[in-house]
Amino acid sequence: VNNAFFFAPVAAEKTKKFLALIQNDDYPFIKKPDRDNADKFILDILAGLVFYDDNQVFGGHIQKFYSTKPRTEIEILW
Repeated sequence: VNNAFFFAPVAAEKTKKFLALIQNDDYPFIKKPDRDNADKFILDILAGLVFYDDNQVFGGHIQKFYSTKPRTEIEILW
């Protein structure tokens, strides 16, 4: 499972300079939620839909970025 989380900047961060930095969705988001909590979120919502139990998942990659279009992207490889 490969996941990417895209978080919106808070109001104080919405300067022209910062919005220009995050326009390509590749500026790292280094705040909470922590990486392990983001991973748990994905595993919990996919349990019962994609796999029986999250103990079946043996690998994955998680990234967190700023974005003007907040979203979560999930890639599942069989």
